[in-house]
Amino acid sequence: KATCFAYGQTGSGKTFTMQPLPLRAANDLVRQLHRPVYRNQKFKFWLSYSEIYGGELYDLLGDRKKLLMREDGRQQVCIVGLQEFEVSDVQISLITHSSSHSKRRRDGSNQA
Repeated sequence: KATCFAYGQTGSGKTFTMQPLPLRAANDLVRQLHRPVYRNQKFKFWLSYSEIYGGELYDLLGDRKKLLMREDGRQQVCIVGLQEFEVSDVQISLITHSSSHSKRRRDGSNQA
C-alpha cells in the first residue's frame, strides 16, 4: 500500500505539487511489472482516491459522499465506505484524471 498526502492552506500549491506524483508512481509500478522477475506473477492493482476538505472526508472515485476515518483493532487507520476499484496496468496510467473531481475545483475555493 502507498499513500500520497499533501497538507497546507488554500492556494499554497498542493495540487500543483501533487498532481504528477500518482501518475509517476503508477508508471513506475507498471514498469516494474514488466521486468522478467515479475512477469509471471499475478499482481493486482486497487485504486481509491479521497480528499479531506473543510474538515470532511470525501470519496472522489465513488459518489463523492462523506466518509468516516476510524482506527481498527490493529491500530490501522481505515476509511469507512471508501470505494476501491481493481484496475489494469493500462487503466492505472490514467489516475491523474480523477483529480478533476476534487471538491476544491467544484466549489471554486481557489479562485482569485
